[in-house]
Amino acid sequence: MTLPRDEFITKKPLEVFDYDMDFTPDLTSGEILSTDEVKVFDSEGADVTSTILDSSSHSSMAVKAWFKAGADEKSYLAQFKVTTSRSATLVEELLIHVRSKL
Repeated sequence: MTLPRDEFITKKPLEVFDYDMDFTPDLTSGEILSTDEVKVFDSEGADVTSTILDSSSHSSMAVKAWFKAGADEKSYLAQFKVTTSRSATLVEELLIHVRSKL
C-alpha cells in the first residue's frame, strides 16, 4: 500500500485527538455532505479501523474523526469517504504517524 506524502499528522500511542477533514474546496455552491465513512489501514493494507478510529461525524462541509491508540513507530492511512447532497462521492486521505517521542 502506498501512503500519501503531503498530508500527515503525528501522534503518541496513548493520545486521543480529533482531526477535521474539510471538503469545502470540493463542494459546489449549496452542496453539503450527506454521509461519511472513515476507515483506517496499516502499512500492509489491513483494515485497523476498530483499533485506531474512536468515532466520526460530519457537518455540512467537514468530517471530524477521533483517533486513538496505534503502535509506536507505525504509520496508518485514514481514508475519509463522503457522499454529498448531489450524490457525488469524494475521498480524502490522511497519513497518521505514531511515535512515542515526537
